[in-house]
Amino acid sequence: MSEATEMSEYYSFIYSLEVSLRNLVNRTLSTTFNENWWETMISTNIKSNVQKKINTENNRVYSKKSIHPLSYTTFRELRLIVEQNWDLFSNELKNKRDFIKITEDLNVIRNNIAHSIMLPYDEILRLKLALKDWFRLKK
Repeated sequence: MSEATEMSEYYSFIYSLEVSLRNLVNRTLSTTFNENWWETMISTNIKSNVQKKINTENNRVYSKKSIHPLSYTTFRELRLIVEQNWDLFSNELKNKRDFIKITEDLNVIRNNIAHSIMLPYDEILRLKLALKDWFRLKK
């Protein structure tokens, strides 16, 4: 089996997790604050980082990634959004400390996968355990 084929499985895990986390953030905040939640509930720092990415994209010839700023957030920024609004997410997630630990671990592995670094066996095990922990964390 080629490395790319082997890594594609782990990429799909991380892709699904990140989409799931974005959907959780969007669903939770839009349910509580309607469609303007981005303006009212997101820190200035995250909004500024996202706006820089959007501006860069707007000045290029490539297709637009999305119309929603949430699509431009990093995995770390998604974690921060949940942390900063924990009272709203505590209905969906069991424990803030565990959420932070699991997403920090997953972010390290995610970065390796996103940058085409072959995962050692131990990191594959860590990814699988962290994903199991993620599903146990959800209520």
